Amino acid sequence: MRYFMKLILLFALLPVFVPTDAKADKDVKEALPSLIPLPQNLQWTNGYFPVGDCKYILIRDNSLQKEAEFLQTFLKENGVTASIINSVSGKNSFIELSLGKVEVPQLGDEAYTLSVGKNKVRLVANTAHGIFNGIQTFHQLMNNTKPVHSCEIKDWPAFEWRGYMVDVGRNFQSVDFIKRQIDLMA
Repeated sequence: MRYFMKLILLFALLPVFVPTDAKADKDVKEALPSLIPLPQNLQWTNGYFPVGDCKYILIRDNSLQKEAEFLQTFLKENGVTASIINSVSGKNSFIELSLGKVEVPQLGDEAYTLSVGKNKVRLVANTAHGIFNGIQTFHQLMNNTKPVHSCEIKDWPAFEWRGYMVDVGRNFQSVDFIKRQIDLMA
């Protein structure tokens, strides 16, 4: 009986004496977002971009107006009101969309670079299609209006075609559900 009591006491006090790794606990709490598909090049950096404080979407090329409006709508759905502007002054947080040269080994029309800093998000692509792809990645980085972890991303498609398989024989889905899935893939 005495042995049994000592054993119970040992297991009751064991968590008190076992050291924990505080850094591992912190890493679990601050888990980095998952990106699908994973970008070709991704480096996490120190700092955060305060999405809730973002007031502007900067475009210097009017051909990106449609993409800027798409981003503006997405931000508004998440409670962030951002105006589309052609020049910025001051130290306000903003998101910049611009066309530039992004060197990649294949499918350059859809390539982009996304730099998330403490006061600015800069999205550069060869075409408007690349800007759209970068906005989709930013969408995944953003979790409501929480700060977005700073990072540097350079991405391009691994394949020219995208696919989606639906097994309707074993998993019935409604036509409306399939249409929504196709819209989300686009």
